[in-house]
Amino acid sequence: MSNTTIIKQRISALRGQLEKEGLAAAVINTGDPHLSEYIADHWKFREWLSGFTGSAGSLVVGLDWAGLWTDSRYHLQAAQQLEGTGITLYKEGLTETPSIADVLCEKLARNSKVATDAQLFTVNSFAKLTERLKLKDISLYHNSNIYSVWTNRPALPDHPIFVHDVKYAGETAASKIAKIRSYAKSKGANVCLISGLDEIAWILNLRGSDISYNPVFYAYLTIHTNNGRAFLYANNEETGRNLVADAKLIDHLAECNVDLKDYSTFIDDINASKQKWCYDVEHTNAFIDMLLCTSRVESATPTMLLKSVKNKVQINGLRQAQLVDGVALTQAFCWLDQQIEKGAKVTELSFAEHLDQCRAQQKDYFSLSFNTISGFAHHGAIVHYGVTPESDIPLEKGNFLLVDSGGNYLNGTTDITRTVCIGGYATEQQRRDYTLVLKGHISLATTPFPEATSGAQLDTLARQFLWKDAKNYGHGTGHGIGHFLCVHEGPHRISTRNNNVPLQPGMLISNEPGLYIEGQYGIRLENMVCAKECCANDFGKFFELDTMSYFPFDANAIDVDLLTDEELAWLNNYHQTTYQHLAGTGLLSTEELDWLSNKTKQIIRH
Repeated sequence: MSNTTIIKQRISALRGQLEKEGLAAAVINTGDPHLSEYIADHWKFREWLSGFTGSAGSLVVGLDWAGLWTDSRYHLQAAQQLEGTGITLYKEGLTETPSIADVLCEKLARNSKVATDAQLFTVNSFAKLTERLKLKDISLYHNSNIYSVWTNRPALPDHPIFVHDVKYAGETAASKIAKIRSYAKSKGANVCLISGLDEIAWILNLRGSDISYNPVFYAYLTIHTNNGRAFLYANNEETGRNLVADAKLIDHLAECNVDLKDYSTFIDDINASKQKWCYDVEHTNAFIDMLLCTSRVESATPTMLLKSVKNKVQINGLRQAQLVDGVALTQAFCWLDQQIEKGAKVTELSFAEHLDQCRAQQKDYFSLSFNTISGFAHHGAIVHYGVTPESDIPLEKGNFLLVDSGGNYLNGTTDITRTVCIGGYATEQQRRDYTLVLKGHISLATTPFPEATSGAQLDTLARQFLWKDAKNYGHGTGHGIGHFLCVHEGPHRISTRNNNVPLQPGMLISNEPGLYIEGQYGIRLENMVCAKECCANDFGKFFELDTMSYFPFDANAIDVDLLTDEELAWLNNYHQTTYQHLAGTGLLSTEELDWLSNKTKQIIRH
């Protein structure tokens, strides 16, 4: 049976359930009750129903129509995966694309009822959709019965949870809890609720593996202000996760006065609560808010911002993680060049697997920080391309390979992208495109900015050279990065979308401009950077972005004539620094050192 036939059958089953309950449509968001970006299989209902595997998107199923909304990272991928399913693709970010509310109001009759899982909405997004639909007397309902058609639904994960040593974290869990408790108390709250999985892991100095590539675990955390107690809802008797038996974990929780409870009891506990609550409506799901909204006294918490500013211990640890990560990249790309030179067959998938193996051999390695993106030629133009055995193609001379990859280490999380021309040859247009992206990368890496500057104010630095060529890219220029946590974190970012969060010293963020030529190739050049203070004068404090990643750019893809003297000097200095740092690890073979020396040699104008 073909995949499209399976998808049609699943959509038909959901329609039958809707008709049975007198419902006109269902909205299925991507997410889990903790509003995680990446989710466990237990919550991948949208993927199961539609066949679309991207990490973001919403599926809407009516009785005789269906549509999927996703952003520009996945436009090409979604078009391919939805073909033949009868699901219409709505490309978010385009001015002509109608919203979900627009389409529902157009297609549904007055007084229609729409089902959804409110746990997969932020408080504000659920309220906004509800109000918009009310204009046509359409009602939006929380309805968990939509999952009844999901056959063989995976169980909730129940992987072990372990203590992340303070020698890596740089601050005790008790200290973090005290800060949050003090904040909540100042707002008049009896309890502070934390539901973001990375926030809970950070606060308690705990890690897990419930979600692939993210060292987090499914839990809720409540911090009480009047009795010094806190409760972690992470045990799971239903699935068999018995954390009580872990003496080290229980001792750790006891040290910071945190009691362990079963995950399944959380909703009942808050539903019976008579307390005043503090929680962040942007990071708490709408169903919880339905239960607590009348007792909410503050709709924000300090956790996201506290977590985003890394301490000296974390930054020093991350520098060590970047070194071994650079070693892994050097080993993998050296191997790739050797294979290409001798005519051996290497594919997108085989190279990604080899790179993953190189990372796994490094000190303090825990996991990949996301699924390695290895996109050759036209696949590189798919921003978040995920190679599969079915899509896998060989790497051949004369086109670009885009590799976006990273690792989770006990002392930090890494994320780096390099685009290389296979065989060392690039066309004049390819070199021009590559160099325009590189110029944007260098501009962002070298421009100081005054205190209180947000990422949106810096975003143009990375795009300016592409804009002069009437080109652009659809994704953000930079995202926050966790410390042995999620590779994407907020609240800061570098993007055309302004969230008014100033960059502060200690914030990790990516520098990753790109360019994607549909059907031909993609280019993305990404390093991790850390904001730091560079000077202070009569005009105030000025910050800069300190580059932390170590791996060369591809000199064969650069049009040196397009670089200014200052840009070329930065590039040569970066390459020299990269060689010194990676050679200094003592982890590279003579052969690998020779390769690295060649890739980082000084680039001279002819």
